[in-house]
Amino acid sequence: YDEMFDKISKRALDGSFLHLHPVSVTNSILVAGISQSTSTDTLELYFENKRRSGGGDIQDTSYDSDTNTAVVQFEDPKVVESVCQNRHILNGADLTVVAYHEYFGPPACMSEFFKPNLPHPFTIEVDPNIIEFIKNAGCQHVRDFNEMMKLLN
Repeated sequence: YDEMFDKISKRALDGSFLHLHPVSVTNSILVAGISQSTSTDTLELYFENKRRSGGGDIQDTSYDSDTNTAVVQFEDPKVVESVCQNRHILNGADLTVVAYHEYFGPPACMSEFFKPNLPHPFTIEVDPNIIEFIKNAGCQHVRDFNEMMKLLN
């Protein structure tokens, strides 16, 4: 790490310097595709069973019923690799299991399970005379107006 840090911090990339930070070893997995009939207890029993899942002793489990996903934290971080190498089927559901780092959030391969929380659309009433004035006021104002309209779309 130190050698790589020294090399990266001394060289610019397109005029900018990169910052390198170590990533800590994770003891967590993110589980998606959980059947709605699967309880947290069933999930924990499954991932505690080394023979069935490759897992081990569990420290904590957080289940999100809105997305049918869970974060399972193991006592031993070494368990994460073995769990992620196996295929998991629980209560008829084919689970997707990946190593999970909280500060990275859900990985791109899990995007189908996590829908973005977009704000509700809204309407702004604007006096048509003001819009007409802005359109005819000059080139810079038209560019500003168009940029504002893009932000509203």
